[in-house]
Amino acid sequence: ETPEESATRRQINAVHMASVRANEIPEESATRRQIHAVQTATARANETPEESATRRQNNSVQTAAARASVSAEEQEEMLQIRRNARTQRLASVAEFYNYINTFCDQICQICHQLCYPNQVVKFNNSTPKEYLPGELYNEKELLVCNRCNTHLRSRKDNCPSKAYWNNLLAGEIPDEILALTQPELRLLQRIIPYVKVIKYGGRFGQYGFKGNAILLALDIFQVSEKLPDMLPRSSENAAIVIVTETLDNLNHSRDHTISRDRVYAALRWLVKYNTLYKDVAINHFARLESEDIIRVIPAENNEDINPEIEQHHNDEETRKSTKYKRVSDNSRIVHASWNQSHPTFSNAGYQCYAMVVANMIRASILPPPLWNRSVLDENMLAADRLNSTIKYRTNQQPGAFDVLQSEYLFIKNFDVVQDNIRMFGRNFLLNYDEDN
Repeated sequence: ETPEESATRRQINAVHMASVRANEIPEESATRRQIHAVQTATARANETPEESATRRQNNSVQTAAARASVSAEEQEEMLQIRRNARTQRLASVAEFYNYINTFCDQICQICHQLCYPNQVVKFNNSTPKEYLPGELYNEKELLVCNRCNTHLRSRKDNCPSKAYWNNLLAGEIPDEILALTQPELRLLQRIIPYVKVIKYGGRFGQYGFKGNAILLALDIFQVSEKLPDMLPRSSENAAIVIVTETLDNLNHSRDHTISRDRVYAALRWLVKYNTLYKDVAINHFARLESEDIIRVIPAENNEDINPEIEQHHNDEETRKSTKYKRVSDNSRIVHASWNQSHPTFSNAGYQCYAMVVANMIRASILPPPLWNRSVLDENMLAADRLNSTIKYRTNQQPGAFDVLQSEYLFIKNFDVVQDNIRMFGRNFLLNYDEDN
């Protein structure tokens, strides 16, 4: 074909290709680009060094020819676009560094509040206020927050309400109180708030909520006369309702656990040092169970409820019929079953009995409704170690029941560990009936 015919053909192809690409959906565009990238990578991987050098030389010639055909105005416009992009990029980087290097490290000399640099000002103390303490009275200049600055500039004769010399600082919170979870704090409170909203951060933390709030006025004197004189409360009477979309959202289950040791250690500290608790008697027989805090309540008309949940009809189970305790939802069970054969485990696919024992032991420590994927992973790792321990002790004890060549265990294989199973930081005894 002649040069004119070649140019015409290329022009027609370019118009057709532009029309096709203008009409393709994003998925088709992504697929085309992926195919093109694979083809390009394959072609470049198979080309010889000479072909690679020739391709790069041709690209350089084409780029030089394209730039030579650009007018001075177009070239200046492209350079200006690049300059603007570089300026914007440098400004963004500078702004980023400014944000990450700005700390809340400025201390107001009046209220001792930590502030950011833009939250404090210098107050000219040439005519000091009479209410200022001696260490501040003779200062020529004070670094104060905006709130204290407003008060100092006013004509008020009293000191700022949050001034540190007003004895408003409650002091450091003791370790016994800091260690408590939210349910544990509620068990020790003499006055329980009707509604308390707690925001959890992390992956499942919510950004906000909306709704109606109803405030009920109470006589503070009547409330104080009815303060409980015996603590801690029973976990059954904690009146805690945790609302969550799915159980997976309770991934921080440690935030809802109850430890008797922590509760009683904190209560003893309060009775000893807090005057508001001086008349409190310690109830050493209170029921403190985590499963009373988190309950899986069956939703009405919910088709996803497991139909295999066993319904009990005795009096005790009837009383508890408002809460279903299931080991896990389907996704977690699939997760655990799949990983059971993962090559991470030295006994991959053979530790079924060990898995049963590990899960039973875990259930005696942590209620199954509180299990999450992390707990299941820990159970599987513990079961894998138990399986290895059984095989090792079997080889060390000549009279032990041999592990079959298939590597699957029988109940009798657990004879070598039943008197001392070390798991989850505790020791356990294993009792079983061989006949059943």
